[in-house]
Order: sequence, then structure tokens, then C-alpha cells
Amino acid sequence: MRSDWPWTMDACAPSGQTPHYSMDDLGLPARQEQDRLWIGMESALSLYFSEYRNITNPDLHAIFDEELLEEVRVRMDMGDSVVIGVDNNWDVRTSVLAKGLEDLGLRNVILSLYTPASPPATQNSNKKRVPIDAIWVSPSVEVTRAGYCPFDGASTMTSDHRMMWVELENSSIL
Repeated sequence: MRSDWPWTMDACAPSGQTPHYSMDDLGLPARQEQDRLWIGMESALSLYFSEYRNITNPDLHAIFDEELLEEVRVRMDMGDSVVIGVDNNWDVRTSVLAKGLEDLGLRNVILSLYTPASPPATQNSNKKRVPIDAIWVSPSVEVTRAGYCPFDGASTMTSDHRMMWVELENSSIL
């Protein structure tokens, strides 16, 4: 399968360290600049799909969802364990991507710990308690603990989203 998206297959942090980051530490531009960059990136992606894949008026979200789901399916067919952190921007209980991940057998590990009727909001301007961020794992992955940190907590980076975390049983992913 050919994908035009940059998938990150694995990432490791030094054991026992709790990093503290701010947007400045990450070298990210101010929010206004980020918004401008996204508009530019969205235009560039639309042009790319139009010019090189002959897709007129591409629905970037639908293309991303379709190609991510295919990549997950391929990885799981190869026997890989899958752990995906998603800033979905839509309700992670009902979105197209959420349903597709569920259809592949993945589970939303953090949300399963909270009352489905009243999960915490994962973005700070969300006043309707709609979770838009999630961590999904394949069936073979054993989760020992998982959760959300408070907005702008002492051990998290400055963000308008809650930091999500999950502790896995290493033997279930190796």
C-alpha cells in the first residue's frame, strides 16, 4: 500500500523521566502562526491530491481516515501490536475513524475507564464533555493503567488539550 502520510511506527522516551514541555520548548510558532501554517498545509495537500492523485476537491479527512485504517489493517494482519494516539477533532465515540478502528478490533482504552454518558472533555474550550482525543490499542495489547492529565498540569506541556497517557504490559507488545 502506498501512503502519502507520515506514520510514526514507534517512539520511546527515556525510562523514568517525566518530561515537561511548553510550546516554546518544542519550537512551535504562536497559535496565530500555527493557524496560518495549517491553512497553507491544507492548501498544499489539496493541491498534491489534485495534481498527483487526480482527486478533484479532495476530502483530506476522509483520505487520511481511509489510509490510516488500511495501514492499521495491514500492520495487524502482519501480527503487529498497534497503539494509536489520536487528536480526532470529532467525537471519538462516534466519528468515522472511531467506528473504523472499532471495526478493526481496536479499543479506546482511556474512554473505557470513564462513564460513557459523561466522559471528560479533552479540549479546554469544549463545554459539552465531548472527547476528541483518544488512545486506541489492538486486542493483544494489555493496558495496566491509563488516563487524562489536567489541562496545563504541572507535569504536562502547555496545550489546549489534555495530555493522555497509557501504561502497557511490555510483554503484550513485544
